[in-house]
Amino acid sequence: MSQWLQTWVKRPRGRSHSSNKVRTVKPGLFVFGALAFIALAACSDGLSVARGDDAASLLDATDDVSDSSGELSEDASGDADDAETGDADASGDTADTADTADVGRIEIYLAGDHAVRDYNDGLSGQTPTAYQIGISGYQLRTGPTATPVPCFDLDEPVVADMDGDTLVGHCRTDEVPTALYTHGRVRVEYLTYTVGGRLHYAGQVYAGDFVIFRAYSDTVYEGVDYNAGSGWVRYEGPTTVTLPVEYAPLDVVGLSGELVGGEYWLTFPYLRVLPVETSNTDTHWARFHWEVYEAFRWVDDAGPDNRDGEWDVGTTLAASEEVRMTGVAGYHITSSID
Repeated sequence: MSQWLQTWVKRPRGRSHSSNKVRTVKPGLFVFGALAFIALAACSDGLSVARGDDAASLLDATDDVSDSSGELSEDASGDADDAETGDADASGDTADTADTADVGRIEIYLAGDHAVRDYNDGLSGQTPTAYQIGISGYQLRTGPTATPVPCFDLDEPVVADMDGDTLVGHCRTDEVPTALYTHGRVRVEYLTYTVGGRLHYAGQVYAGDFVIFRAYSDTVYEGVDYNAGSGWVRYEGPTTVTLPVEYAPLDVVGLSGELVGGEYWLTFPYLRVLPVETSNTDTHWARFHWEVYEAFRWVDDAGPDNRDGEWDVGTTLAASEEVRMTGVAGYHITSSID
């Protein structure tokens, strides 16, 4: 392989902190062709293809938590069930739980849902690994374009691992004005995940992984600054090849995404109006479940040297198995009032 590859060092798009650099391999056109194909799929990555099973209400800060919803009291909200609540205080100020019994709290979680499902679509699939989403802010709105009311605004994004359940942020109810809220708004920093595949070149097949990274906002990832919409696709196998990518703008049915001053905000409607009462002293939570089980899906092709159930990637789009779903099958929302 050394006859057709030469190693070099290249900075990705964006500004690099001090001497931080990303080591990549400068490949022949065959690898760029294959990665360019992966980039086409990545342009419709997990966030862009996600569809909610329903736009369920996130939370209702005026209702009491019921036993049937998996009660989260002020004590339970952080540690009653590690699998259910996550294990990190997203805002980095663990002392800022509901400090007294007179202060309510609203918590937002993001969890990967690995529940087995039967797609009945005739496609092959795999569950992405190392699947992470960076979240740094959450707001509420009384209408789709109303002035947003902040819940939390973080200096550093909280990384939600789709193999777990992560508290991405919280706010005190007494800091949220009493109102009827109809929409939520979340600031997404970046998304990354890995899928396995087989790269075909010159009659040889090279098993490896394809890592997809996209910056939704102007953000820092692994010590490197990225502009919103930039990122890369990396093949990791007998060699490592990284291809910078400029992603197309998102067009998400039912959701409204906007880039404001380098920040990507995704606005979504609640199923029902959320009446928030500032004086309410209960702890309430909402949990976004990202449905990732075998959610990277493709059309198996009976081509030369292809293998059923494994994603085969050639050096051109026509020689590669077509990707139909890129990382998430949908989402659903549970809350303390369900």
